Amino acid sequence: MTADQPAARYAEVAVLSGSPQRVAFTYAVPDATPLRRGMSVVVPWRSQWAVGIVLAVTDDTEVAHPRPIARILDADPLLSPQQLQLAEWIANRYLAPIAASAALFLPPATPTRPRANPTHRPLIPTKPIPTVQLQLTHAPEDLAAVLAHWPQSKRSRPADLLDALAAEPLPTEEAVRQLGGKAQLTRWLARTALAQLDGETVRLTIPAAEARAAAQSLHRTAAERRQLLLLQTLLEGDLDEAEARRRSGATNADIQQLAEQGHLRRPPTNRAAAPADPIPPPELTSEQAAAVAQIVQALNAKRGETFLLHGVTGSGKTEVYLAAAARALAHGGGVIVLVPEIALAPQTIARFEARFPQQVAVRHSQLSTSEAREQWRQVYHGEKRILIGARSALFGPLRDLALVIVDEEHEWTYKQDADPRYHAAAVAQQIAASWPAVTVLGSATPDLVTHAAAASGRLQRLALTQRLQAGSRAPTVIPQPVVDVVDLREELAAGVRSVFSRELAAALDHALQRGEQALL
Repeated sequence: MTADQPAARYAEVAVLSGSPQRVAFTYAVPDATPLRRGMSVVVPWRSQWAVGIVLAVTDDTEVAHPRPIARILDADPLLSPQQLQLAEWIANRYLAPIAASAALFLPPATPTRPRANPTHRPLIPTKPIPTVQLQLTHAPEDLAAVLAHWPQSKRSRPADLLDALAAEPLPTEEAVRQLGGKAQLTRWLARTALAQLDGETVRLTIPAAEARAAAQSLHRTAAERRQLLLLQTLLEGDLDEAEARRRSGATNADIQQLAEQGHLRRPPTNRAAAPADPIPPPELTSEQAAAVAQIVQALNAKRGETFLLHGVTGSGKTEVYLAAAARALAHGGGVIVLVPEIALAPQTIARFEARFPQQVAVRHSQLSTSEAREQWRQVYHGEKRILIGARSALFGPLRDLALVIVDEEHEWTYKQDADPRYHAAAVAQQIAASWPAVTVLGSATPDLVTHAAAASGRLQRLALTQRLQAGSRAPTVIPQPVVDVVDLREELAAGVRSVFSRELAAALDHALQRGEQALL
């Protein structure tokens, strides 16, 4: 190398090759290429081309004649230094491929296998074209008449029976005839909570109006139900098509059919929805305030720390999450909220959206690819600073992550059972240990390992022992339920052969006599 020649540079690259490679590969960096750690590149892989993430840039290598990087995909790094560090920790801790560990942080639909040519597009999603809004073509009063006569084209014996029961109780023989057989009636009564057998008579357990509504739903096909729900949703106002589909479950075919029938139209729009006024926080209990104060203290000190928020069911753990999130956002930080399963995400999203309008992004497996990529883009560019979802949300592109919340941390669903295998709660604690971020593990029944860590002082326990009245603006403490444990061996010794103890049978009788309900 002469004095006029630039010094050679080399890059360690995690290659998304589609095979479980546990190491990075060395490539030469072409002259004048502005390469940095965390960037996405295209590299030659055997006779094909693959996407890779730059883990390190060095001035020397022991590899003889490394092949050169083909080109840079994105001008800005996709992974921050902390994310690269976490990817390497996951690879070492769980013996996972480094490329698969780095890929956890990449946008949805990133190519994970080599291609025959190097024509890969940038990985960072671009801003989508203007959204399409759905608008009703009917006035609300006109639409009400349309919905009242919405099609019911599906035959359903249970629906016919419910309609008949809404008029009057039926003898068992007539109910058998309606459902087409005694066995069918027995199975239906065992599965439903809408009716019951009373001697030789079948009668409703719900009001007649509710029974007729249930019958109407049973008489409709799945498409008719989705379309009806979509129109009812639009009665609240115009919605973006993606949001309307998310709320109603309607498909593109459903929307197209409703548009052809003249019930709605789809004009494009560039207007951003006006942010709703945030719902003011309720007054906190002394226990909640104490827990929030300790979390905020760690946030203010930018001291990575993990807390166990050990609160009984109904103690208001979510309010602690919201208060801590408010502090993190106020100081420019980002927040990740993990829920154990997708079914729990909507209620958590609703609580956070009500408190922090237009700041919440979501990530889970039921989003379409385009929706998931747009959510990722908004978080990456800082348009939204709260990310809620299942375990994969832990790897969202929040640049100034300040707070990680793992709700119901004891749930097994936080364990990823495919490469790269990892435990999301453990990864969240590693974030607290290595970043200036605070992790809060919330549970009424903590995982045994977490409980032991709190008992030994390795993480701090915050206790919420009071059960609160749901929906109350002022903290209203309600008594804990009384739990009696009955030894069935003693029941057996007393000659009781039933699976129900005498105490349970008596409690059920008393509840029914008082007109109350019981859950077994």
